[in-house]
Amino acid sequence: MAEYGPALTLDGNNASADGEWTSGYSADKAVDDDAGTFWQSGTSPTDEPLPHWWKYDFGIGNAKNIGKILIDKNSSGLIKDFKVQGSNNDSDLVDLLTAQCPNDSGNSEFTFSNEASYRYYRIYIISNYRGGAAYPG
Repeated sequence: MAEYGPALTLDGNNASADGEWTSGYSADKAVDDDAGTFWQSGTSPTDEPLPHWWKYDFGIGNAKNIGKILIDKNSSGLIKDFKVQGSNNDSDLVDLLTAQCPNDSGNSEFTFSNEASYRYYRIYIISNYRGGAAYPG
């Protein structure tokens, strides 16, 4: 059985995304440790059609080996198909996990094999259960 270290505390200043609905739903809201806030990519399929991505940069010299993520889905977007990707140069991405969240509004935890440490981790959202914008917590 794999062993995992303590949960990482993430600085919202190092989070980015391909879009946001308004500043109240910016990329940093996905890691602000507040269950009442979240990142939202847009308002509808015509506003910002899928796919979407959310990314975290651990900074120069701070690559991490991550093998477990928790996706907190709110009831609005309900992420369906997604990938977790890693990179050390912010352009060459390695697929670490391809998965599907259940169709509910709860938390979903995913573990995956990862033999390397990466500076950048990206959640690449391919589809959701509502067919519109992405809304991961």
